[in-house]
This record gives sequence, C-alpha cells and structure tokens, in this order.
Amino acid sequence: MTRFVSFGLFVLMLGGGTVFAQTECPIRTPTYELLRQDEDYRYLGNPACRNGHWDRAKYVPFGPAAKDQ
Repeated sequence: MTRFVSFGLFVLMLGGGTVFAQTECPIRTPTYELLRQDEDYRYLGNPACRNGHWDRAKYVPFGPAAKDQ
C-alpha cells in the first residue's frame, strides 16, 4: 500500500507542475523559422500575450477549453 501511495504522489509531482503552469509572455516576439514545425506559439495560449494583429490566427485553441477564451 505504501508503494502505491508513494508512486501516486511521484506521478502527481511530475505531471502536476506542467499541467497547471501559466505560460509567460516572451520579452521579444519569436522570429519566423525556415520550417513551420520549428515555430512555437504556445505562449499565445495566454490571452495577455496576444498583442499583434495576427496573433489570434497563429493560435487557435481546440476542444472544450476553447469555449472559455
């Protein structure tokens, strides 16, 4: 039983920080990359970071959380 509880707490510690973390706005807007898959627009998930005209097109949320934004 103790091993099960210890393992559960270990898993929560590993995954809990990344799930509930707030994405901070970068100081400078990232530059465009040669390959589109190298670009990272996750910071636009935070509505406070959407300052540019095209930011709403760069980040489109999908799923049930999309209705909240």
